[in-house]
Amino acid sequence: MDAPASVRAVDAQTIQNAGPQVNLSEVLSQIPGVVALNRNNYAQDVQMSIRGFGARAAFCLRVIRLITDGIPATIPDGQGQASTVSLTSAERIEVLTGLLAQLYGNSAGGGIQTIS
Repeated sequence: MDAPASVRAVDAQTIQNAGPQVNLSEVLSQIPGVVALNRNNYAQDVQMSIRGFGARAAFCLRVIRLITDGIPATIPDGQGQASTVSLTSAERIEVLTGLLAQLYGNSAGGGIQTIS
């Protein structure tokens, strides 16, 4: 309620009930505006887009900021790997969608923050 943006939070119980806790597509596919496609191939990462941003990325996250325990998991040009997130130790996942995602710099699509 304190943020002037669209923020969705997923708690630990929901993460545990979502599936085998292998990748983010299990949890984030429930959030409106987020498309997380599991390729069922562990050699390739999850294809993810928020509000259409990142939909053309073939092999990684693009223009979506991924933060794990306050540490950026994406490089400054906006690329990142969703496989760096450990769902088994995640206490909460917050997803920021909307225009205020530009606060994270190069990630106009949104931000995903995991707290363990």
